[in-house]
Amino acid sequence: MLALCITVAVMLFGVRSELNQDIKGCQESISDLYSCLAFVTNKTKAPDSTCCSTLKEKIDKGQTKRCLCVLVKDRDDPGLGYKVDANRAMGLPSACHVPANISQCPELLHLPPDSPDAQIFKQFTGSSQNGRPGAGGANLTLYFL
Repeated sequence: MLALCITVAVMLFGVRSELNQDIKGCQESISDLYSCLAFVTNKTKAPDSTCCSTLKEKIDKGQTKRCLCVLVKDRDDPGLGYKVDANRAMGLPSACHVPANISQCPELLHLPPDSPDAQIFKQFTGSSQNGRPGAGGANLTLYFL
């Protein structure tokens, strides 16, 4: 269902070539994680068990890691059809106790290290290491989005 929404949004906003390129190959991965949508859009306080079990199963398979990074990078694009909370999305693996490293997102998305799009991941990495999303910080192993 989510894949259909994304596909329709892409068709309606066909001129959004950056979003089109970003979500290429993500329909299945995003659809698999549909149960996580309520959490990453601030509709629930915690991810449900279906979300977490699917994330655990899929995080290292296919395009799931890259597609979660895409959700954060393109979080404000109206073509997505919903507003993603970047801190929630990047904190999803931690909330589900799924080890992963969000510092890989700029590399997975082929972003220049100093680009504005890469900065959201750097900011979250630093702030999460201090235990406060959005703050800045030191070294600690993170969970991935």
